[in-house]
Amino acid sequence: MYRRATTLLWTALLLGWGSNAQATLMDAIDALNPGDLYRVMFVGTTPTSVFSTDVEDYNAVAQADGANGSVTAPLGLSWKVVGSTETVDARDNTATVPSNELVTIFNTIGEIVATSYADLWDGRLNAAVKYTPDGDIFAVLDGFISDAEWTGTQPNGTASTQAFGTELVRVGVPEVTNGNWTDISALPPEDTVANLIFRLPIYGISDVATVAAPPIGQVPVPTTFYLFALGLALLRLRRR
Repeated sequence: MYRRATTLLWTALLLGWGSNAQATLMDAIDALNPGDLYRVMFVGTTPTSVFSTDVEDYNAVAQADGANGSVTAPLGLSWKVVGSTETVDARDNTATVPSNELVTIFNTIGEIVATSYADLWDGRLNAAVKYTPDGDIFAVLDGFISDAEWTGTQPNGTASTQAFGTELVRVGVPEVTNGNWTDISALPPEDTVANLIFRLPIYGISDVATVAAPPIGQVPVPTTFYLFALGLALLRLRRR
């Protein structure tokens, strides 16, 4: 297969900075065919409050997380929040209104979360989103109050009555593959008794990328196996 992701993988292996998660995601994308569409999803790492009613505030958080992730940044894609305000549905904000168009949606270790937008919002995922922009399993970090995510969203991708900017906001759990990934409970953005602001991360999704065919006459880019072998050969030459 040929495309930008394979070239990135070659560079990562030769320079020695490619993570296992990054290589695995690249392998998964590499298994697609020229012309195929794909997107990538992650669990964010930025503690976020949800008082704002402007979805662009949350898109900015998702963009920053994606642009700084060791797995997501090399993809060169843009990122938006998988979340809803009272006036903007998550599926509209992310251009994922249910359809049967084939778009492979990966998590950041290359597992297939969904194969279409209809598949994404049918109440069950093929694999959990639960990995960060660095390809790590999300865990409760400093500044987070639990392992939940702010979503403000129902399992079908539309805004909950408890959306971002309301008194209670729906949260999901990244470890599951049923509808609870967006909608398991609700939390107040602020504890008026203890005077604490609750901060949780958000989900992010990339824009759509297309697997490109190589230019006519281009020499095929080696597969991961051959890249690994090439890297070992270069190391041996350096030692000599």
